[in-house]
Amino acid sequence: MFIEERNLIDTNNLINIFKPNYSKADSLFTQAKENISFDSKLSASEFYKVYQYSNGKKIRSLYEAFTLFYKTHQFEDAVLCGNQLIYHGAGFLSTDSYITFMLELGQSYKNISNHENALKILNYGQKLAPSNAGFPYVMAGIYNRIGDYNKRIEFLTQTLKNGPANVDLYYELAESYNTVNLPLESIKYYKRILFLKPEHIKARIELANTYIKEGKKLDNQMNSEDINSDDNKKILKIKKELWINAENVLKEGLKYEIKNNILYQELQNLKKFKLNE
Repeated sequence: MFIEERNLIDTNNLINIFKPNYSKADSLFTQAKENISFDSKLSASEFYKVYQYSNGKKIRSLYEAFTLFYKTHQFEDAVLCGNQLIYHGAGFLSTDSYITFMLELGQSYKNISNHENALKILNYGQKLAPSNAGFPYVMAGIYNRIGDYNKRIEFLTQTLKNGPANVDLYYELAESYNTVNLPLESIKYYKRILFLKPEHIKARIELANTYIKEGKKLDNQMNSEDINSDDNKKILKIKKELWINAENVLKEGLKYEIKNNILYQELQNLKKFKLNE
């Protein structure tokens, strides 16, 4: 096993092995296979016990247990099985299966709020598969969850710099910039998303809302005693341009989804807001 992979093991979170009972292990394996289609949770538990009763020899059963625990959202059990697999080494898996395993294990750690181990696993997985967007996507979510928004921006920017354009990662980055109140940066990335995927409704709505939010901020400047009439006119012009931008973004979305109620409602809300000003 590689030294770097060995460092991923949580030595305080390993599975207890039962006294060998190979006939019981074989019986449980048969039951587990039969139960997969109609009771995945039971099947996962049975595969788990196969590994224990086989004195840790049936590694494949441990992988089957991990996969089913993950699919049935039993993430603590999935983490336990995944950690044990790393302890043994999962060289029996194909390259694609191993990458998927690392991604799902990282997600499992994230889902039980063990962010430190999640990031360790995901970072390792990304090194193995740098073009797989799943790893940075989950890591960005972790940085968002723990409130490290600047780290999230730094990480996403570097990931996109080193890899191909990715709409999901651009959306994460645009949201991050909105969170730290850098609207011009968020607008840039929302536009980039719509250039690549014009039917991306969430990005379209968020872009329109960012324009609207920036327009509302200008009200405070217009009401300031330090602003003269010429400056007021300039600000009002910028504000109207922002409203127009927002309206155009929403209208363009209806070209791709004519009957999208969310877009239509956002457009109506904008029109009402403009009338009440």
